[in-house]
Formats: sequence, structure tokens, C-alpha cells
Amino acid sequence: MNTEATRQHFRKRLVDLSEQELVQWSFLVGLAARIECELEAYHALFAPSIALEPTPDTQLAGIQLLITQEIKRRSVARTKILHTEGEENHANTNGKD
Repeated sequence: MNTEATRQHFRKRLVDLSEQELVQWSFLVGLAARIECELEAYHALFAPSIALEPTPDTQLAGIQLLITQEIKRRSVARTKILHTEGEENHANTNGKD
């Protein structure tokens, strides 16, 4: 996720995921981030002189952010559709009363 092109490619792949797959990936990336956080805390407390191998992945936060943005984008799009449909139905019932 170091370049804009990489982020754009990842965003395109997120669009192709279903809602269920997107939530599953969000959950898994969240777990991975929590595990790395716990490993860093353990390392800092008990073995600060030993280097972690492999080093913690700072890209997880970026991946989490992209997944969260896609979930929010879909949620907003769905809300707009429901809101628009609700307005049409409401306008139709007002004229009949």
C-alpha cells in the first residue's frame, strides 16, 4: 500500500467483494491488527533487545481504513436508495389522501 496505484488497485478489488466477504475481511484484518498490537506490547515488556521477525506490518491500518471506507460507501449508497424510494412512496400517498 505504499503507492497510490497499489491503493487504487486494492480499492477496485474491494468493490468486487460481496457484503459478506467484505465484513469477513474486515474482521480478519482487525484480528491481525490486534494480534500485532499484542505482540508489540509483549515485545516491549519482555524482550525489548530482541528484534521482531518479521517486523510488524504497518499496512494493516491502511487496509483496515480502505475496507471501512468501502463499507461506509455501500451503507451510504443503500441509505440514499431507501430514502429516495421512501420519498416517492410518500409523495404518491399524499396525493391520494
